[in-house]
Parts: sequence; C-alpha cells; structure tokens
Amino acid sequence: MSSSSSSSTIRSKNPKIFRLGTDGRVYCNHELVAIRRVAGNQSSRQGEEFYGCPLWPGSDCKFFMWKQEVDVVLSSECNCRFVEMDNERLIFEKTLIEEENKSLKKQLKKACFVVIVCIAVVLFWLY
Repeated sequence: MSSSSSSSTIRSKNPKIFRLGTDGRVYCNHELVAIRRVAGNQSSRQGEEFYGCPLWPGSDCKFFMWKQEVDVVLSSECNCRFVEMDNERLIFEKTLIEEENKSLKKQLKKACFVVIVCIAVVLFWLY
C-alpha cells in the first residue's frame, strides 16, 4: 500500500503539535515527511535523534520534535487508533473482494450455461 492520505494530529503532553500519517511517518508544517537527524556536538542532547523540516535550513517551517517525544506518542493509545483504522480498511477490502467474488461466480455460471448450450447445439447437428 502506498502512503496513505489520512492522518492524525497528535498533541503530546507539551504544547507541540505534529501530524502523524497512518504509515507512522511524522510530517512537518509544510505537510512534508519530516527528516530524522542527530543532534550535534554543540547540543546539550548530543547524539539524540530529532525530526525537522526537510527544507531546513533554507525555507524550513521551524518544525522540530525530539524522536523520544514521538516515540512516546507512538507507543501510547495512538497505536490502537492506527490498528483500528487498519482493521476497518481490511474489513472494507474483504467486503469488496466478497462482492467481486459473487459477481465472478454469476459470470461463471452464465459462461457455463452458454458452453453447455453450444455443446448441445453442436451435438444435435452432428447426430
């Protein structure tokens, strides 16, 4: 499945807001997939990962989120919401497949009837 367009806006315990796609990817304020980077030597959190705007430093939207904060949200009840959404999608796909299966069975019955009639006509003309 390609990247899904539906998503959730997640509000963590602090006032930061970010968009999380159903595929689990974080999006910046430009609606682009945020880039995961590592804090450098000058940071007090050197070596820790964070998400930032992919357009940084040129025309970024100032989006910034520590990976640890995102992980907390992903491991919480939010995961249940994604599982429920995926379950609903699978149920819908199953229904579509069942309907297609019914339609194909009807077509097969019609095709079998036509073949039987054709065979009967050929046999009638041969004898």
